[in-house]
Amino acid sequence: METSLELLELGATAVAMVNVHSLSRDSLAAGALGLQQHLDRVRALHAVVVAEADRQRVWEGTGARNMADWLAGRTNTSYGDAASRVRLGEAFNASPELKNAVNNGHISAASAESLFDAVTNPPDGADLAALLDAVKGAGPRDAKDAAEKWRDTHRNETPEQFEERCQQQRAVRSGRPLDGMVTTTVVLPVLANRQFLNSISHVAGKPSEGDSRTTEQRLA
Repeated sequence: METSLELLELGATAVAMVNVHSLSRDSLAAGALGLQQHLDRVRALHAVVVAEADRQRVWEGTGARNMADWLAGRTNTSYGDAASRVRLGEAFNASPELKNAVNNGHISAASAESLFDAVTNPPDGADLAALLDAVKGAGPRDAKDAAEKWRDTHRNETPEQFEERCQQQRAVRSGRPLDGMVTTTVVLPVLANRQFLNSISHVAGKPSEGDSRTTEQRLA
């Protein structure tokens, strides 16, 4: 591992030595796209290492709550970015085919992460290979939409089971304070979300004359 990291460092140093101001438009375009492809592959490789480190629980005894907390604390990155890497590694463990598709450049790391729910909890009898073929070259949002349609097509559940599954996924998550503010994410079933928005819209009321706040600001 140490030798591999040294080679990566050499490559990064070589790129850093390039005088970008002297490059042609074509070279700049090639550099921007090429670096993104390399970053995507390194991100996938990092996820594999992180997943194995998590399996071996390298964070135990360090005071960290979990692998993402340990990684964020040791690298000064955000918890969200660290958790994202953990999820990607878990997705690769659940589907070696997904890992291969990313390594071969058929699916981006970001799109692969958007398939997390589909590959870690696929419907019984569903053909995961068909989903991976369908999302080759797709961006994260399109890949996630395709995964949802794929899961809906192959689900074998009653309306009551569907309702119960949706209720079990309800969640409220608060991020870390930043500049006196906290970002809170609320996950609700579709009907409950409508009721929630209707309730806070009723409390907020209509904007008064001279009120320049956005709808999102008024609802808060």
